[in-house]
Amino acid sequence: MKRNFISIALLVTLLVTLPGVTMLAVSAGNAKTDARREVESVVEAYLVQYAEYMYIGIEKDISSDTLMKELENPSAALINSIAALDAFRKDAAWDTPEGFNVMGAGAEAFQKNLKLQEDRLAYARYMNEAYGIAYESFTPTYTFHHTVVSGDLAMTDVWEKLYYQYAGVDFTSAEGRNYRVSLIKINGIWKIAEIISDDEFFQAHRDGDFDLESTIRDHEAVFEQQSEIAA
Repeated sequence: MKRNFISIALLVTLLVTLPGVTMLAVSAGNAKTDARREVESVVEAYLVQYAEYMYIGIEKDISSDTLMKELENPSAALINSIAALDAFRKDAAWDTPEGFNVMGAGAEAFQKNLKLQEDRLAYARYMNEAYGIAYESFTPTYTFHHTVVSGDLAMTDVWEKLYYQYAGVDFTSAEGRNYRVSLIKINGIWKIAEIISDDEFFQAHRDGDFDLESTIRDHEAVFEQQSEIAA
C-alpha cells in the first residue's frame, strides 16, 4: 500500500511539473525563432535597399544598417564583440561554399569589407549611368538557408535572386548570388559587421585591391578618347 502511495505521489508530481517544463522549453524555442527572424529581417531589408539602389537608383543610406560608422572609432565593447564574433563564426560555421573566405578578423578587416560593399555599389551606379542602363521592372527575392544567433552575435546564409526587365525589351532577366552575413547587436540594434558572397565583383576584389576613384578615372579617360575619335 505504501509503495502504491509513493507511485501515485510521483505521478502527481510529474503531471504538475511537466507542463511547466514544457512551457519553458516552448518559450525558449519561440525566443530563438524570434531572434532568427529578427536577424533575417535586418539582413533582407539591407539587401533589398542595396539592390534597389544599385539597379534602379533608389538612394538609401546603406551604411546606417552596418557597423561602418562605429568602426571609425570602435569602443572597447565593440572590439570585444568583434573578437567574440570571430570565435562564434568558427564554432557555428557549417558547410562553406567555395570562395566564401572571410577578409580577415578584427575591426580593420570588417571596415575594409564594408567599404568594399559601398564601393561595389558606387561603381555599379556609375556604370549604369555612364551607359544609360535603365529598367522597366525590378524584383529582388531572398531565401534564408541557415541562421544562427547567440546572444548579441549572429550569422546567416541567404540566396538572392533578382528578376528585372531592361527598358525597351519584352523579356525578363534574372541573376542570383549567395551571401553570408555576420552581425553584432549594438545598443539593442542588429548591425551588419561583414558580408561575403560568391558575387563576381567581391570574388575579384575581396583582397581589398579595388580603387574606386582610379577605376572611374580610367573609364572617363576611355570615354574621352572615344569622343575624340568620333569627332
